[in-house]
Amino acid sequence: NKLFNCISAGDFDKSMTVFTDIWNVNTRIYHISKDQLRFLLYDISGTLVRCAAVIAHIEGSERLIQRLSVDIERHTNPFEMKNACVSCMSGLCKYFAGEHSRTGLKIRNAVLDYIAAHYSDPTLSVELLSDVFGKSRTYLFSLFKEDTGFSLLHHINKTRIDNAKRLLRQSSLSIQEIAAAVGYNSAISFTRAFKKSENVTPSVFRECENKT
Repeated sequence: NKLFNCISAGDFDKSMTVFTDIWNVNTRIYHISKDQLRFLLYDISGTLVRCAAVIAHIEGSERLIQRLSVDIERHTNPFEMKNACVSCMSGLCKYFAGEHSRTGLKIRNAVLDYIAAHYSDPTLSVELLSDVFGKSRTYLFSLFKEDTGFSLLHHINKTRIDNAKRLLRQSSLSIQEIAAAVGYNSAISFTRAFKKSENVTPSVFRECENKT
């Protein structure tokens, strides 16, 4: 359900909005009794238990549910039960957010490693990386934009240009050969991308580097 999805996403604000909506509809519109409220909160606590089962491997998550179970059984006042659910929900969201952050970091580093190893492949693209890692283009875009401030395509282009600069400085390869070595299909497309990045053509860059 919606509450489960929001908690699993690690988004406490959205989880709290959903929880509050459920509470308000039942107390202000349907005016359910205290006994019915307690049953509602038992049902919500069941959702929290299901969420905790997803991250049962994380140390500390089980304690949240144990504490919730104790609090739910101990309290008879629905408002105290509600506070116990909110406290548990907050803790679960923190665990999920941390888990998503760690997973995202692993994926980001793996993608960067893949780019570093395959930048010379002219078929390397966001679409290819999406297929290789089984993640949508939207997910990869958000992951890199949020973590680095730049798009995934920027990282591909930067890796290619950085390696082209290295070859321009350290080798006697022609512009055509360097273009092919860093993943461009032609010297024209390489020169265009290089100038966009460095504000000079590869030839001018090499001349300037040779003078220093």
